[in-house]
Amino acid sequence: MTLEELARLQAAFGAQISARTPDAAALAPWLGLHARGACALARYGQALRQHHARALELVYPVLRALGGATWFRAMAHAYGDAHPSRSADLAHFGASLPMFLAAWRPAAAHGYFADVARLEWLLHQAHGAPDAVALTLPEVQVAKAGQVEAWRLALHPAAVLYRSPWRAAAIWLAHEDSGRYAMPPDAEGTTLALVYRSGRTARVREIDAAEAAALAVLAGGAALGDALAAAQQAHLQDQAAAPFAPAPLLLRWLADGVLIRTGEGGRAC
Repeated sequence: MTLEELARLQAAFGAQISARTPDAAALAPWLGLHARGACALARYGQALRQHHARALELVYPVLRALGGATWFRAMAHAYGDAHPSRSADLAHFGASLPMFLAAWRPAAAHGYFADVARLEWLLHQAHGAPDAVALTLPEVQVAKAGQVEAWRLALHPAAVLYRSPWRAAAIWLAHEDSGRYAMPPDAEGTTLALVYRSGRTARVREIDAAEAAALAVLAGGAALGDALAAAQQAHLQDQAAAPFAPAPLLLRWLADGVLIRTGEGGRAC
């Protein structure tokens, strides 16, 4: 068998095991399949769809809880049909699920499902993001006056700003830790949140507009002073807000380990 023939066989085999009703005759020129072989091919396809559903369950547990087991299984099969796995690593299989849900008719009545899925995928990515040396409180404490604000910083590879027109973060938190967080009465409402990794655990923390403004600046790589100035500007737009205090914001970032040093004067990460 030539490499070209092998490529055609692999493509045909992949198409048939992904089909709901596989056609063994399509592989007969290579494998000589008969009725018994057709049944084996169908079982192989069923096992593949089960693996796809299980892979999605591991990444999207809150989405599964929201939709229910039957709905989630049907969705997983439909997603697998529309987005067959292109990688040997099933950890990458669910990358397009948020986009799929946004257009999938059975999810149309629950517009927030797609954004919950987007949040869960960010958490999945945070789990596998590269390590980096986070900025620490002792480093800040020993710095000279005014030096820290000039440091060029960036977000840790596992940290990302999340925005949504739905209460996606509150919904996720209520499912993950019902003892501390209550399910919001309505799914509608703007969400600003930070996804980050603490130790080996990916976390979500809801944030206000001031912190979001600062994190957006830091995501592009900027001086800490510029990020805090952006936070102060956003804070001033909230007429009911108390006076802006940058210290608690910086201390929270240091505790969460979401900042790294970059650029001139930075250290290796």
